[in-house]
Amino acid sequence: MDSVFLSGTADKIQIYGSSPGNPYMAWKRDQTTRTIPGQTLTTDSGGTAIQVSTNYWVSYDFNQATHVAWLNYNDFVQAVGRGQMRVGFVSTISETIGLYPPLYLVACIFAGAYSEYSVESEKSACHKAWIN
Repeated sequence: MDSVFLSGTADKIQIYGSSPGNPYMAWKRDQTTRTIPGQTLTTDSGGTAIQVSTNYWVSYDFNQATHVAWLNYNDFVQAVGRGQMRVGFVSTISETIGLYPPLYLVACIFAGAYSEYSVESEKSACHKAWIN
């Protein structure tokens, strides 16, 4: 998961496996897996454009087959309580400088912490973050 600067005050959030647009795997506690399609978000849960220098919590809604970017952590937690999968946390960038450094470590902490599903790509990213 990363943030890409578009222009002015607008960013986009990309959620993906090995590269932008590619799917990633999520696994259930009973060891079944699901393939989740990669997606680019340009609006948050309220329909507002993704903003620069802003914190978002991202979930995946299995019923709607889409990712959701939440500005409000409590709304994110309620969505997870309704069955959405925790994907992670991202702090969007304010210019074209690349990823925000603690992105993967923080996302790893959220991924699957209290959800029925866990995110495989974040597990490996967490491992890399701890090695570095």
